[in-house]
Amino acid sequence: MKRVLICLLFFLSLVFSPNTIFAAEMPQADFQAGDEKLIQMEKAAAAEKSQEILVKFKPSVNESRKNSLYSKFSLEEKGKVGDDTYQFKDREGLKEELLKSGEVEYIEPNTPYKAFLTPNDTFYNSYQWNLKKILMPQAWDIRTDSSSVTVAVLDSGIEIGHPDLQGMYTSGYNFVSDNTNVSDIYGHGTFVSGIIGAIGNNNAGIAGLSWNARIMPVKVMFYDGTVYPSDAAEGIYYAVDHGAKVINMSFGGSGSSQTIQNAVDYALTRGVLLVAAVGNDYNSTVNYPAACSGVVGVGATDSDDNRCSFSNYNSYVDLTAPGYDIPSTVENSYYLGEGTSASAPHVAGLAALVWSGNPTLSASGITDILQNTAVDLGSSGRDNYFGYGRINAYAALSSAVTPITINSLTPDQTSPQASGTTIRWTCNASGGTNKVYLFKVYKGSSVETTTPWSANNYYDWTPAAAGADYRFKAYVKESTADTSTALTTMSGY
Repeated sequence: MKRVLICLLFFLSLVFSPNTIFAAEMPQADFQAGDEKLIQMEKAAAAEKSQEILVKFKPSVNESRKNSLYSKFSLEEKGKVGDDTYQFKDREGLKEELLKSGEVEYIEPNTPYKAFLTPNDTFYNSYQWNLKKILMPQAWDIRTDSSSVTVAVLDSGIEIGHPDLQGMYTSGYNFVSDNTNVSDIYGHGTFVSGIIGAIGNNNAGIAGLSWNARIMPVKVMFYDGTVYPSDAAEGIYYAVDHGAKVINMSFGGSGSSQTIQNAVDYALTRGVLLVAAVGNDYNSTVNYPAACSGVVGVGATDSDDNRCSFSNYNSYVDLTAPGYDIPSTVENSYYLGEGTSASAPHVAGLAALVWSGNPTLSASGITDILQNTAVDLGSSGRDNYFGYGRINAYAALSSAVTPITINSLTPDQTSPQASGTTIRWTCNASGGTNKVYLFKVYKGSSVETTTPWSANNYYDWTPAAAGADYRFKAYVKESTADTSTALTTMSGY
């Protein structure tokens, strides 16, 4: 079946009041049965959240005092973010009354902002310039599997039935509707997830950075692309508590949120790496969560390594990645999109791949590798347009993962031996992380035996005939790689 990729322009509209929502506008989808009901539920939830404020009491406020404040100000609790930030239904004068009481640390409105995707009519085939630009084909010779590292995608959910995402995701949570249904009726989260982990090498669709990913869909984005800070913060807490090592946030707005920063701090203290898009305002606007302390902010570049004109530039740009004409997965099909929403998952996916290749690294260690191996663009060194540069997947993986070297291939008995004697050949190899081995036995010019790939670095072999010349060859590779290192030894038995 012919696949058509519809071009979309990923665009973040970043009008962020202190505790605003993030959003992305996708073209109207062909809703499936039941989607309209979900949309109505989300509309109702959005109406409630838009009337909320986020309040953190001072540490000195104990439960007894808190109950008194609930009674005094008729506080109507609507939810809780983390351990100490409360969602209350707002009313006229409430914020002023609480601040005057001297009992609160901060108060923020739980109001939304939006990120926009503008569709156009360009069609696209399966050519993925973005992966070639960051040297993913060479990187895949080192590693294609990141299943040991969970990437939480805080977004609009995931298309459960998409053929290029089957088996690539874990269970997640829906903070929009407060349930476990993470179906994507908007499309943005599916697009982001495809960049990270669409199935590779399957003669269909597109390839993600990792061919065997582990994506945790955390739904924080409404049907219209809005993201409330309360949901974003809860999504971070959930992702961390459920084992995510990398968090991708392709949304943002131009105002800081202490509620989100608290959640980010929670993740950082637990060794989690957070990545966020810097925004598409065509200017130097500072957007959050990319500007939150400890978050890796990502800008966008094109196929010529120019900064995309829409990509924001400021001191919070840490890295850049392809963000123009990027194909990915959406609603059982494929779209072509552009924007920093597409750039951030390149960094998140690469971080997971590098981390899986060297599990001993810390989150800051991964960040250092991505920055130190990036292709320096613009002014020498870090600058506000490209950060430390455009990511280089091959250089990053090469830096993190020690190449495999075969040091020896030796038998446990010397030649010659009688027919029927079992001889153990042991391959000693260094480097790599999850090595597998394959052995071949040649008699003359013909292959007599080929073993399957195995984690065993030895092969117990019994000569079929005495007095013949046999040749032995060992192959070693990463368990998920396509290429291997080989060593041949001649012996007569």
